[in-house]
Formats: sequence, C-alpha cells, structure tokens
Amino acid sequence: MKEVELRVLGMDEIESVYTRTGGQDEIGIIQMKPIAWQERRKVALIIEELREKTADIAGIELEFKKPQAGPPSEHDLSIEISAANSQLIAPAALQVRALLEQNPAYTNFSDTLTKPGIDWSIDIDREDAARFGADATLVGNTVQFVTNGLKIGDYLPDDASEEVDILVRYSEDKRDIGRFDELRVKTAYG
Repeated sequence: MKEVELRVLGMDEIESVYTRTGGQDEIGIIQMKPIAWQERRKVALIIEELREKTADIAGIELEFKKPQAGPPSEHDLSIEISAANSQLIAPAALQVRALLEQNPAYTNFSDTLTKPGIDWSIDIDREDAARFGADATLVGNTVQFVTNGLKIGDYLPDDASEEVDILVRYSEDKRDIGRFDELRVKTAYG
C-alpha cells in the first residue's frame, strides 16, 4: 500500500489522498481528490497515468474507479408522474412506458406500479385471539416469520453507504406457503 501511495502522492493533479488498509476483499483503499477540473486533465487520463505508474508492482491487483456524476440512480432517465386524481396515475404510467419501449434508444425499464400477484388474507377470530392475549399485530408479525422476515432493526456496515435491515425469520425449509396451515402464534396464555 505504501508503495502505491508514494507513486500517487507525486502527481500534481491530485489535491489530497486518503489511505485505508484492510477490508473484506482488499488490502486497502486509496481515495484521491483531484484539483479543480479547470486546472487538470480529464479524470480518465489521470487514471490511465496511474495505471502506467503502478503496472510494475507485482503481487497486487489494482482497481481504479471514478466517481459517478449526477444524482445517484441506476437509470439515466427517471420520469415521475403525479395527478390530483390518483386513479389516473397508473394508466398514464403505462402509456409513457409503452411509448418508451417502442424506441430502441431506451432500455432497462422499471416502474413502481403495483405488480399483479396473489393477495392473501388471514381471518382472525378476535374473540379467541383476545382470550389468548393475541391481537392482529402479533398475528401479522408471526406471519412475517414465514414470509420475508420481521424487521427488528437496521445496521450500517463499515464498508457500505446504506443501512441493511436486520430480519428475523424461520429457516428456509420452514418458509413456504404451505406452512400457514401449521402456523401457531405463541402468547403468554397458550
């Protein structure tokens, strides 16, 4: 790491360098901040020079990444549709999507419309539930153990920029639709 860092530090177009050693799958990370864009070459050219300066270092694999410009998004084009009458949103979104899909310049489509699927409903005998000290929330939480899991918190790993959910759920062999018939809600009263 020190040898790579020394070669980077000698470049006039780099304003600051931050080095961190260790990590999951890497020996370390060197983050560089170039000087103002008006006073330097394009980042792609600077990266090319860095590749050349470090190509002779044996035993390591270097990966160069330049920051993504613009707002963080997996798509280059994002269209938001709103309406005073929410019933009009879905047909308008479908119409816009159909127009875009006809143009080969656009690829990788996604939308946030409701997907067709199966709706499940669970009938709760509230009288029996109350007698055993259960309610709809407890039943709902128990159902989540069989499906995607019950969120009990979140965690921000050191090497991530977004938090990940902490979920509690049954083991994979006990998570399927057939288990709903066998599902039992545990309460203080039975």
